[in-house]
Amino acid sequence: MYVSMGQIENALHMYKYSIDFARSALGPNDAHIPVLLSDMAFTYQSTGRLEEASIAVEEAVQLSAKNNPMVYPTILCNKATITMEKGELEDAQKLYAEAMRIAKKQSDYSAVQEISSNQVILLEKLAARQKEEN
Repeated sequence: MYVSMGQIENALHMYKYSIDFARSALGPNDAHIPVLLSDMAFTYQSTGRLEEASIAVEEAVQLSAKNNPMVYPTILCNKATITMEKGELEDAQKLYAEAMRIAKKQSDYSAVQEISSNQVILLEKLAARQKEEN
């Protein structure tokens, strides 16, 4: 809600508060925490704060891998997107491939669709970079 109203700092404050609350009330391994961290990472990413986004999404990846595997491919896709925006295209490509492998294994077709869309963007960026180098 705050993000759509342009109140980014309020949104980040609420994410941090929600994460802290979930950790204290529900425990550090609660399945909601990786989702909140990933959403916070997206908020950082949308404002160009890619290092902060990377830190938040990395924690989300680690937690979702063990505490909420159903959202793991989507969160891994989010990490790949942040990595792509940082210009680390080869690393992003590996992350998308891993996310796709897991999403297909889980039959998570909405994640497969999201990952596929982002892979198209990545391929366009790779082609543009290759064109610049030649």
